[in-house]
Amino acid sequence: MLAASTLAATNMAPIRTVADALKLSAFDGLGPWPFTLEGQVYSTFHNLVRDFKDATGGYSYEDHRNGGPNPLIGDIVRISGEMIITPEDLPRLKVNHLEILGHAPLPAPIDLTDANVDDPGIAYTFVRARGVITAVVQDDLDTRCRRMILRMQNRYIEIATSCKEIPHKRQRALLDAEVEVTGLFQRKAGWRINTGMNLLLRKNGNGHLKVIKPPPDDPFAVPELHEANAAHRRRISGRVVAADRRRFFMCTRTGRFMEVQVAEESTVPQSGDCIETSGFTEMDPFHVRLSEAIVRPTNGRFPLPPPPQDIDLALLFSRPGDSAGPDIVGANTAIHGRLIRFSGKVSDLLDGTVPNTFFVQDGHRNVSVDLSGLAEKPSPPDAGSQVEITGLCLSEFKDDVSHRSIPRFRRYVILPRTASDIRILAAPPWWTPARLLLVIAILAIVLLVVLVWNRTLRILSERRGRQLYREQLGHVLAEKKTEERGRLAVELHDSISQTLTGVALQVDAACQADNHRPGSARPYLDAAKMLLASCRHELRCCIWDLRSRTFEEKNLNEAIIRTVRPHTGNIDLDVRFDAPRHELSESTIHTILRVARELSSNAVRHGEATRITISGECRDGTLRFTVEDNGCGFDPSRAVGAKEGHFGLQGIRERLKAANGMLTIESSPGGGTRATVVLEAPELKKEAT
Repeated sequence: MLAASTLAATNMAPIRTVADALKLSAFDGLGPWPFTLEGQVYSTFHNLVRDFKDATGGYSYEDHRNGGPNPLIGDIVRISGEMIITPEDLPRLKVNHLEILGHAPLPAPIDLTDANVDDPGIAYTFVRARGVITAVVQDDLDTRCRRMILRMQNRYIEIATSCKEIPHKRQRALLDAEVEVTGLFQRKAGWRINTGMNLLLRKNGNGHLKVIKPPPDDPFAVPELHEANAAHRRRISGRVVAADRRRFFMCTRTGRFMEVQVAEESTVPQSGDCIETSGFTEMDPFHVRLSEAIVRPTNGRFPLPPPPQDIDLALLFSRPGDSAGPDIVGANTAIHGRLIRFSGKVSDLLDGTVPNTFFVQDGHRNVSVDLSGLAEKPSPPDAGSQVEITGLCLSEFKDDVSHRSIPRFRRYVILPRTASDIRILAAPPWWTPARLLLVIAILAIVLLVVLVWNRTLRILSERRGRQLYREQLGHVLAEKKTEERGRLAVELHDSISQTLTGVALQVDAACQADNHRPGSARPYLDAAKMLLASCRHELRCCIWDLRSRTFEEKNLNEAIIRTVRPHTGNIDLDVRFDAPRHELSESTIHTILRVARELSSNAVRHGEATRITISGECRDGTLRFTVEDNGCGFDPSRAVGAKEGHFGLQGIRERLKAANGMLTIESSPGGGTRATVVLEAPELKKEAT
């Protein structure tokens, strides 16, 4: 239904008067509603919001144009745009087009009186009000502004202005001055828009404040308080009975009880002080009180207040003879302003809005005890204590509902006179329900911690057990491998090694026989001898590998040193191999150790090197390492090979080819040798992914 009304609004004729715009509400749809209005600008709050009035009424509009002329106060304008209704039922006029039609002086101000202050026809009109400034209050929603309270004959209005327009000291100096104020009478802004009107005083918007009668130089040179409806200050003397943070309660010479709210430049007197005070009269729901009061000590003699009356808390909430039960909350206003004494138990309720406040209860009701006015500032008693309280009894009422003529009772507040008015009759029992709950909570937390700790220990023990099982299993497998290698080494030594040794002896004998009869077989026999010697060397290396525990070495640098050192003697050997030993497979480790040993052995045997450096690293699944020596070097293009009986480099290349590796030799005669090995390590690529 709302969507249908909004669609219809887009096709309706534009709104032509302010009165028609204000008739719409959220029940008619949230808009947007087109409008075209003609009227006069009455004020410029800032560049966005301006007050506007036509023949039917006034309201504020929001300027949403991008540039264009800025109207001045008094300009006749035609504005058009869209109006929306907020969920709070507040219209917002959003102007996207403005045309200045002319200029005219503003109408003469209307005299604001008690009779027409509620007339909606003077809204957004310049008015002239006359009265007495009775208060200056801070605006809680806009700390830059203060509001002066102007009392006319029987009505109060707020004068909204900023400290920039009228400095704060100047506003305070106007208290009790009779003034004439001219300004725009408009609805309150922001959250207060539905709470009434105020008089906007802005000097740059035809606002004016004229002092007709200044306040007296001596604020105490005023008449005594005899009537409750006095506009100017009144003074009264008496003895302070009790006090809180910003007010005190006094007993006058005639025994009259009165509440006095202290002005911000004055201090609150203490209980028992004899004082004279001057302030403005106003009414609470039942009694006369003074506000914006200033205080000075006096030497007058005033009677002491009557002694405290011992009462039961139930008497505060009902009159004698009332039939209301304990669940019916009433108020005995006859006790308001009296000194009373009662006993009760300190409640565990807290009043977070007022510091130094605690509650006393009798099982059904709570009474607030306010310690904020005491000079000693004692700490509130512990909850559960049995106490005796002596103090001034005050009844407070709610005033937040304006349409109710019967004040709604809020609570009783007791103001002790001194710290001695609070007597602790019995300390709270140690074993309280709150402490029982605390102990139960602590035990529950301890139990939870124990359960979590036991669970954690079980997980850790299971994890450690699995780790020990894997270590023991690995140790058993390593022992089995060592035993198997030993068995294979013995078999190789007893068969292949002895056979090759016999072949070598036969070749030596053939060479010796050939010495007596030289022939063409000598080169082939020499090559065969070298081949057999190489086979025997290789066989010894294999046997050493099988017998050695180098493959179980956790540190790859140590494994290389242990593999190479038996074949290089005591030369300077530097190994810097940065590779994760635990991530490499057995075949890769075997290839690294065999190639490093063969290259180092060649460097010592053929290159007569005295220093060898082995360094390597792993990157992106590829293992790269170099073997560099300071030997005599050679020309790689003329290196001897299998035809001459040298199978070292060829064997390395064949081993690397089987492992997807590659060997590169960089050497020159007299310049040492640098061998670079690039080896693919698939297990590192799997780990990286």
